[in-house]
Amino acid sequence: MCSYNISANDVKEVLLDGGPKISTPKPINHSVMRQFFCWLPEKHILDTFKYTSQMMRAPLSTYLRKRHRTPHPAANIIRCNDIDLMDSVFSDTPAVATGETVAQIIATRQSKFVSIHGMKDVSKDDILGAFQDCVRWRSAPKEVRSDDAAVYNGNCFTNYCCDLYISLWQSEAYHQNQNYAENVWETLKRGVNCLLDFTGAPPTWWLLGLLLLAQVWNHTVDAKLGDGTRSPYMVATGRGDDISPYICYSFYKPVYARVFDNTFFPSECKEICCQLAGVSEHVGGQMTWTLVTDKTQKIIHCSSIRSTLDPNLRNLTLDPLKSTNVKMLVSF
Repeated sequence: MCSYNISANDVKEVLLDGGPKISTPKPINHSVMRQFFCWLPEKHILDTFKYTSQMMRAPLSTYLRKRHRTPHPAANIIRCNDIDLMDSVFSDTPAVATGETVAQIIATRQSKFVSIHGMKDVSKDDILGAFQDCVRWRSAPKEVRSDDAAVYNGNCFTNYCCDLYISLWQSEAYHQNQNYAENVWETLKRGVNCLLDFTGAPPTWWLLGLLLLAQVWNHTVDAKLGDGTRSPYMVATGRGDDISPYICYSFYKPVYARVFDNTFFPSECKEICCQLAGVSEHVGGQMTWTLVTDKTQKIIHCSSIRSTLDPNLRNLTLDPLKSTNVKMLVSF
């Protein structure tokens, strides 16, 4: 019986040939490729190869087997021909209900679409999670641009960009003018200050105001987009825009919300008092709003709401009429 003294490192060195596998483009015979394109003209096939990518291979191996994970994760992501610009902003006041003090701004360069993601910290997991939410909610960009923060050069973020074939660019240190997201933040910051001042909302509502302002930004027609009749949402998605949820209620207005977990009849009221915080983009239907309850200061999402400012629709169980000092005149 023969024994071989072979270590795992020897096998690894042989398999990798002493270094990583690198594939280089090879000349393509477009006339041969006509059979895969239903014998279209060779000129069409040449242009197709020039303006498309060919990142996937088949078969993956000579041994055919069942796979539980996709071998090409980048193919499962919706792509957009745009650049994402990222920046982290900080607040000295924790946000209501969530306690978040950091917001990640992700704006697209061409369509000017803006998304806001609240975070507790600027760790690598929080930054990556915010970018992953943006990708799964909207689409994957062709490039990401950010400042020179070390978190964007970390293994977690760069590996995710490599898996999705997203290039990464960072601005020079102390050159904020190179990052367009800084310009977006200046505009949003000024708008949030005005929103809190005009509505009387407390500073803890800064994140909710920032989220609503970004939504309004995305659904407002920009004269510099297209022929001057399109909003960032229309340019980014290619769909029409409906602003009905934004013109029903305004920020920080008191509303009644229907609750469905009250089990004590009739001692418990089926409505609660809330303050309107914005439109729910990822919960419920199109006409669903984000609310903050008056009693618990928690965020809920509800579509069955109405204003408390209408005296004819007042809930007297929650808001009883205040007593007055009017004297009744009794005549005999």
